[in-house]
Amino acid sequence: MLKSKKGDVSDMIIIPILLLFLAVALVVVAFTNTKLVHGIQGTELNSTDAGSTALTKMEDMNFDIGWIYLFIFGFLVIGIMTSSFMIKIHPVFVILYIFFFFASIFLSIILSNSYEKIAASATLAATFARQSFVTPIMSNIVKIMVGVNALSMVIIFSKIVRGGEGSDL
Repeated sequence: MLKSKKGDVSDMIIIPILLLFLAVALVVVAFTNTKLVHGIQGTELNSTDAGSTALTKMEDMNFDIGWIYLFIFGFLVIGIMTSSFMIKIHPVFVILYIFFFFASIFLSIILSNSYEKIAASATLAATFARQSFVTPIMSNIVKIMVGVNALSMVIIFSKIVRGGEGSDL
C-alpha cells in the first residue's frame, strides 16, 4: 500500500471525461437492449410466460440506467470531497489548482457540446430523450464542475488558514 497518500489535482479533468464516456456508454447499452428486446419479441423465444417476463424485465432495465449514472456521479463527487478533506497541501499549489480549475471548465464546455451533438444524432435521439438523469447532468456539467471544483478548492485551502490541520491518513 502507498504510505504517502495525496490528493490528485487531475481529478478535476478526469471526472468530466469519465461522465461523458459513461453517459454515452450507458445510452448505447440502452439502445442495444431496446433493439434486442424488439427483435426477440417477434420470435418463438417470446412464446412462453417466462420468455415474456424476461423481456419485460429487460425493457424495464432501460429506465434503471439513469439511476446507475446518478449513483456513479454521486460517488465521484463524494470521492472528490473526501479527498479534499483528507489531503494536506502547501499554499504554493493554489496556482496549479486554479490552472486546473479553468482547464476543467474549458474541457467541460467542450464535452457538454460533444454530448449535445451525440444526443442529437437521429439514431440515438429517442434513447437519449428517455434518460432522466443523464441528459440534465451532461447539459449542466459546466455549472456542476464549477461548483464541485470550487467547493473542493475551498475545502483544501481553508485548512491552510486553520493552521494546516489535516488527516494523517
